[in-house]
Amino acid sequence: MKIYRALAKMIRKADHPDLKQALKDHGAETEGQIHTLEAVFDLIGKRARGEKCEAIHGIIEEGESLIEDFGDSIAADAAIIFSCQAVEHYEITRYGSIRAFAEELGLDVVRDHIDAILGQEKAGDGKLSALTEGSINDAAAEYGEAEESALA
Repeated sequence: MKIYRALAKMIRKADHPDLKQALKDHGAETEGQIHTLEAVFDLIGKRARGEKCEAIHGIIEEGESLIEDFGDSIAADAAIIFSCQAVEHYEITRYGSIRAFAEELGLDVVRDHIDAILGQEKAGDGKLSALTEGSINDAAAEYGEAEESALA
């Protein structure tokens, strides 16, 4: 849930329309993933409950700090992507491990659910990379150059 709430903040702070849309789309996917994970817990006879994860808290705090540092500048979009990709990579690692455990335990239905989530996370990371490699990093670089010129 912490990731879901942080995503809502990033949507509000994002400026680039393609980034805003990518974040909104991922927010909708995240809602679906929450429901999928609840179903997975039902399948294994466990109650779904949130666990505090210091790593995610740290990644999110770092992202919020970066966004605050860049304010409303165009470079904030690059900081948002940087932060979102840190979360995506963490999730990809965790879901990959869970998928492997489910495979090893012969929990094919669980594996398939987790594999679907893993695919969404990888696709989300790819969309963010495409945005970064497109116009957002160029705009952030121009912003940085303008800032350096102003200080000179």
